[in-house]
Amino acid sequence: MPTLKTEFACSLCEKQTGKQVQILATEGRLICPENSNHRWTDTADFYASNPKLVFKVGPAKFPSPEGQTTITLKIPQRIKDALDGRYATGLESVVANVLLQLVDGDVMVVGETDKNRLFEQLGQNFTNSSELVGVVWAKMCEVDEAKAEAQAATEDLKAYESRSPGRIVVDLGDEYEPAKERAKNSEPPMPLKMFIEEKLRMALKENWF
Repeated sequence: MPTLKTEFACSLCEKQTGKQVQILATEGRLICPENSNHRWTDTADFYASNPKLVFKVGPAKFPSPEGQTTITLKIPQRIKDALDGRYATGLESVVANVLLQLVDGDVMVVGETDKNRLFEQLGQNFTNSSELVGVVWAKMCEVDEAKAEAQAATEDLKAYESRSPGRIVVDLGDEYEPAKERAKNSEPPMPLKMFIEEKLRMALKENWF
């Protein structure tokens, strides 16, 4: 791997001797040619040492981290400007994440218009595909619950029409919510239907009416 000159001066040499030594980049490391002990393998640690930009060699060039490579992508200038405006920092990681999704398999991109329509229809916002799956799953559970209630209502209607002996329909009216609360607080807690059935059977058995 070639050795590249950077614009930075070795901060350690400057502190120790006052000498400005140009930092070099090679094999994923930043090194000082004057002192072999002055080296960095992590750019964050290097920047933490507060190096100064002293030398003029154009933009500082650092080798790509191991296992990574650079690609060239041509896009319209307006898109580049919009991306720079939206992602002032971290644009590379955002693009890398999008490309990773393409590698993982078939990808569906949801535009902002469709995203807002989903927000409106689902009644809940989401920020990524995982959250969207969670919202859809919750809605499916609500649909399944509604189907179960509809099935129960159908069976109750049949009972009301005397097509299913042994079942009756009870309209609790204003007592529905209090009864539901008592069923939840019973020992053990019971679904309202089971709670009412048990109380009715007990009332009939004890001749309460």
